[in-house]
Amino acid sequence: EASKTAAHPYVEYHYSPSYSYGYPYTAPLGPDGRVVDTPEVAHAKAAHYAAYHAAAAQAHHP
Repeated sequence: EASKTAAHPYVEYHYSPSYSYGYPYTAPLGPDGRVVDTPEVAHAKAAHYAAYHAAAAQAHHP
């Protein structure tokens, strides 16, 4: 319903518009083709795991 009331018609892209404008924001890939964590994601994961294990230790869970 929102597409009927919008000022612009709905457009389905069959390609990433960011590629067409020269801004290739793609996920970093490892040599095996899998997505590799960025430094920011790795830092957030480490902080999350540390907080999780600290909370689990206080709750006496392994």
